[in-house]
Amino acid sequence: MIKHLPDWVKNLLLVFASLLIITGVLEISSAILLRYFNRVPYNTYLVHDPTLGWKLAPNLWLRIRSHAKHFDFECKINSAGFREDDQGMLDPQDCDVVIIGDSHVFGYGLVAEETLANQLARILSVGRAPVKVLNAGVPGYGIDQFYLRLMDVGPLKAGTRVIIVIHARNDCVNTCNDVDYRAYKPEARIRQDSVTFSEIPYTNPRCEFHFASQFDRLNRVFKLKVPGKPSWLDQLTLKSDLIYFLGNFRRLTIAKLPEQAQEVVWDRKTPEEYTQFRLQKVQHNPLSLTMRMWPEIKQFDAERQRMIELVGFLLKEIDEYVSSMQCKLIIVVAPDAARLQASYKILTDTLQANLSYYQFDWGWTERALCQKLMELKIPSIQPQYPAGDMESMFVPLDGHTSGKAFGLIARLIAEDRF
Repeated sequence: MIKHLPDWVKNLLLVFASLLIITGVLEISSAILLRYFNRVPYNTYLVHDPTLGWKLAPNLWLRIRSHAKHFDFECKINSAGFREDDQGMLDPQDCDVVIIGDSHVFGYGLVAEETLANQLARILSVGRAPVKVLNAGVPGYGIDQFYLRLMDVGPLKAGTRVIIVIHARNDCVNTCNDVDYRAYKPEARIRQDSVTFSEIPYTNPRCEFHFASQFDRLNRVFKLKVPGKPSWLDQLTLKSDLIYFLGNFRRLTIAKLPEQAQEVVWDRKTPEEYTQFRLQKVQHNPLSLTMRMWPEIKQFDAERQRMIELVGFLLKEIDEYVSSMQCKLIIVVAPDAARLQASYKILTDTLQANLSYYQFDWGWTERALCQKLMELKIPSIQPQYPAGDMESMFVPLDGHTSGKAFGLIARLIAEDRF
């Protein structure tokens, strides 16, 4: 049939076929080359990921400082995309314990020795061979991403303890969004008694935060910006290693850990200045904080019930996946700083005073989550912090779990589950 085509058509087909072959070769070559380069972080320590939304940028060594919050910590992220501590480079398939969670588990504001993974490893290793505990925490993750992260880390060896640390309100809110950290994330939906995940449409939504379609009323209530339409380059960059390589060539670095830490200064405010800044922000725009607190408000009961149903399905599938690997699941429901830490309580009190038309039901998310865990018969640990030492349980002016609190949680896990 081709023999009877005009010569110009044959030549055109030949050119087209040649371009396809060359593009294919370049695409494969780019994929191979990118193995030897670090992906370019779009955030301080995060890179885009087509399955998870984002994950830790590999081969980073940062020194992160905050004057207001009184922390100064170094953070090493190894080539596999895990934060390292005293245990060094760990292979997930060789670990005895894997801890999944958000920025709390990651250890925001903490030196490596204070993270839950490091403290639990020290406690469990007393009087026995070293117990390997992997820190698989990633800032910004919700319970949906905990599940995806677990599958990304696995499969694990039989007998491995899988610990998932949940900060109920924060992590349930993160489960209901489809944009955070200026990046798209997969939307979890219940389909025929199981959970499915949407594909990530592109990398740059041109907004900071947005709720998923099934929680769209929240976008209208909190007046959240609609994600911008993707450019053709956005879509190609997500799908093509060649386009990514060409677009980021000047910013790519060799895939190895730097020889010294890169300094990142979060803020230069005094604690007093930072406290005043946050308070004024809440007074001026209370909805900016409310969108992170909405499950504690009775007027959003329809969305709350939908959220807890989704979380229940996710926890059920996590439990089944862990069981299928012959591993053991442990859920830790950690206390929320919103009504416990003094500086945070000032903000939530101010929020409640400025939004008197809302009925706040503080602690609802945690109670609902614990009830769901009981229904699913999933074992959980619910630590209680000492009332007389509450401030030391959190990073100052921040709300993240402190090293002292993680020491308490590590001891509870070791005593209760090992």
